[in-house]
Parts: sequence; structure tokens; C-alpha cells
Amino acid sequence: MFSCSGNLATMACGLPYAVAAALAYPDRQVVAFVGDGALTMLVGELATCVKYGLDVKILVIKNDMLGQIKWEQMVFLGNPEYLCDLQPIDFAAVARGFGVPGEAPRAPDADLVLLRSDGNNGEAEAIATEVSKLVAGGADPAAIAIALRDPARRGGAIAAALEANGVATALEAELPVTGTAVGGALVALLEFEFGTRRAADLLRYLRGPSSFSQGRVDWLERALRRGRVEDAETALALWQGEEDGPPRDLLRLREAATRSPAALAAEVGKLAATMAARPLRGAGDGPALGQGDGLELRAAGAIAGALDELAELGPLAPEPGELAATIAALEFRVWSGPVEGRVRIASPYRLRAGRFDHVFVGSLQDGEFPRRDRG
Repeated sequence: MFSCSGNLATMACGLPYAVAAALAYPDRQVVAFVGDGALTMLVGELATCVKYGLDVKILVIKNDMLGQIKWEQMVFLGNPEYLCDLQPIDFAAVARGFGVPGEAPRAPDADLVLLRSDGNNGEAEAIATEVSKLVAGGADPAAIAIALRDPARRGGAIAAALEANGVATALEAELPVTGTAVGGALVALLEFEFGTRRAADLLRYLRGPSSFSQGRVDWLERALRRGRVEDAETALALWQGEEDGPPRDLLRLREAATRSPAALAAEVGKLAATMAARPLRGAGDGPALGQGDGLELRAAGAIAGALDELAELGPLAPEPGELAATIAALEFRVWSGPVEGRVRIASPYRLRAGRFDHVFVGSLQDGEFPRRDRG
């Protein structure tokens, strides 16, 4: 059973609530989570606990600050932050003075390390750096686990950062293909030619594994911004003026579309494989898609497999304008094979029965933890 003041913002209610709970349920363990500011207001209730022999454990969240008052000043008063600092108090010593056993907080040892990061990408890079250090030092990747509340949302960035460092992963989640560079760029190219026909779609495609240098793409983005270009025709004319022709991926799609919707679906599947393989070579088409690691290869495999099946429908294959939405609806299981030699990335529920030497817990930012798990 849990109880809190809710939206009433009652000050210092934690310890009195715990006293009442211990009196109402003398056979049950009662735990009070209180801030240091709240405890200073009603610390005398410790005497009540001793007098009546109440079994109450008190965990003090200590930051030497009236936290809620500071928040109100920041939000409602323009961040003046005045008269919120508290005099540091040794609550363990205070508790002993009341006759309550008190234990001072202990500094975390080497078994517990807190990583600070800025944003999702920062968290991914921070975790990947520490895991890579462990692996480089001889740790077995299979003895390392990364627990995330929602691996489908947060795991892709961490897996990509680890694989960029040469660390194999087993991300136990299903991700939308549009969350990968290949899927996003392919949908953008299809929208540019057969769908919304926006300049932004061309730019998104070029930013992906299109084989064009980022310097050229930066030039186009500046030109689009200066001219406030939004339509596909003007954007492509600007690009052709610099490159002497449309992107060859676009030409491949146009040629296939002249034959049939089925031929276009098959060509899009092949293009997904081509785009996924480009980063392996740095330029050009690269090798054909084969078995290998990496989110991009696995996403491309899911796209190619789905479109090959659609191409076999012949005259019933989706029309060109429907392919972008078809691909956007696809998800792929990132990993479902053996986990030997791989760092597992999964929800706490999937990892709970495992035994690991090193466990990283991510997604502890606001809105992610704590919350009810959807899986």
C-alpha cells in the first residue's frame, strides 16, 4: 500500500503518515520516504515512534535544499532561488538523540557507478564507452547487460553506438524500420518521387546512406533555406545544377516504375540492400546484402524480404504511392538468436533471470523511470 499527499502538496506529511500507518497496521513494515526539508519540520515525530515502539523505517532524500519551493520559484517566479538552502544536518545523529537507530549514508563504492549524460544520444555514448572499456579489458560481452524500460525506444541508439565500437549486441526488441538510416532514407526517397514531393524529403534521403558526401548535402540545404524552397521540382533542379543529374537511386526507381508496380517493389527491396551495404565500403554501391551484424543490415533485410513478397503478387502489388506507407509500417526483430559473445539489451523483465557481472541501467530520466512497463 502506498500513500502520498498527491496534488495537495502537503508539507512534511511523510513521517506523520508513517506513524498513522504503523498504528493502523502494527504487524506490517512501514517505510517513509521524506525529504530533508520535510523532516526538519516534524522531526519531533521521531519521539512518537520511540514512545510507542513503532516499526517505521525512514529514508531521507537529502540534498540540503527545499526542493519543491525551489522548483516553484524557478517555474512561477522566474528562477530567483532565494532562501531555499538548508543547513546540512546529520540526521543519523539526530535520530540517535531521539533513541532511534540511525545509519549515515555511505558513499557508493566501485560496485556502483553513476553516469551522467545529456539527452538520449549522450546516454547511448556514455554507456557504449563504459561497456567498450570493459570488453577491451577482457570482460565477456555475454556477462554484460543493459536494462532499459523501453528497449524499442532507447535500445537502438545504444546498440548502434556499441556496434560502432566493434562490440556485438543482442537487442531484444522490435523496432520500426523508419528508425534506421536505411528505412528513413528509403521512405523519404519514395515520398519525394511518388508521395508528398517535398524538398525536405530529398534532403532527408541525401542525409542517409545515399553515397553523397555531407559537404554536398550541406550546400543543398543552405540553398534550400536561402531560397525558401519547399517543392520537389525546384529542389531537384538545384541538386542537378550541382551534380549534373538526379541521384542514381532515384533513376533506378523511376526506371522500375515504368515497368510495373511489382518491378518497383522488387527494385526498392534491392535498393534497401544496396543502401545498407554502402557504409561498409564508404562509397559506391558496396557488396550485396548478406548475413551480418548491424541494425542497418537487419532493417534492410526486413524491408527486402517484405517487398520481395509484395513483388510476387504481380498485378496486385502496391502502387508506387503506397510503398512509403507500406515500409513505414514495417518492424523488425533486432535479435532473436544466441546471445553468446553479445551484450544483451533488454527490459528488466527479460533480464531478471540472468546472471551478469556488469549491469547498466538506463533511461532513468524524467518520464522514463519510474513508470509502468508496457511489456
